[in-house]
Amino acid sequence: MAEELLRIEDVTISYPSRGWFTRSVPAVEGVSLTLGAGQTLGVVGESGSGKTTIARAVLRLLGCQSGRIWFKDHEVTAFKRVPKWYRREVQAIFQDPTASLNPAWTIEDIIAEPIRVHESNDASLIRSRVSELLTQVGLEPEMASRRPIAFSGGQRQRIGIARALASRPSLIVCDEPVSALDVSTQSTIVNLLNDVQRETGVAYLFIGHDLALMRHVSDRLAVVHHGRLVEEGPAEQVYSAPQQAYTADLLAATPSLDPHTRRRALAGPAERKTC
Repeated sequence: MAEELLRIEDVTISYPSRGWFTRSVPAVEGVSLTLGAGQTLGVVGESGSGKTTIARAVLRLLGCQSGRIWFKDHEVTAFKRVPKWYRREVQAIFQDPTASLNPAWTIEDIIAEPIRVHESNDASLIRSRVSELLTQVGLEPEMASRRPIAFSGGQRQRIGIARALASRPSLIVCDEPVSALDVSTQSTIVNLLNDVQRETGVAYLFIGHDLALMRHVSDRLAVVHHGRLVEEGPAEQVYSAPQQAYTADLLAATPSLDPHTRRRALAGPAERKTC
């Protein structure tokens, strides 16, 4: 069993409502999850299920009303100010590769920023590291002088992956990193993420809504619905034998080119348990 890297304990997160009365609207309620070092935990659910809220809490972009988040035995939810080491150790890959890259910066500037912040200001070291990272994600080092507009969506996401790897993190939060890409490019990026994990040992908290894709990339799957965890377990088990009706419904909604697989998904488990 892999050493525990991230632990989420009974976390509840609410957003303020808009209207005549001030009250909190829960987005996540009592969610508990663990992620081992070098592994991938996939958090899957439909839009509005709370999965991105969980990711934002781990990144400390949101606070929690209750519960605790632990990273390497440090209580993340107790930070009054997020320490620099945590920003180095926990990075993110965002859904929209165009919006997440500064259009005025060159690719070298974008990838070099975390190196300057967390490692060194040495120009030759930075150039060497940028070239190494571009090669690692399947891009030519000569592309470093270009700006994001010169690249396709898939190439921009590769640049986003290179930027996330620049600080040598232990955990990358992947917030639907392929949902804005076409199907063939999705497969390429997912395979790249798998290769990077094998090479570096980085762990992923992978957010998504496509169960088939999440099964391919995850060691374990957690299914969330209306802010609550409804099912969690090994990825193959959750995909092949869902225990909850909502998980089976998600599987049935996943397009498949194999009609036999499609029919099995639509049939669902022999006996569905209620959430």
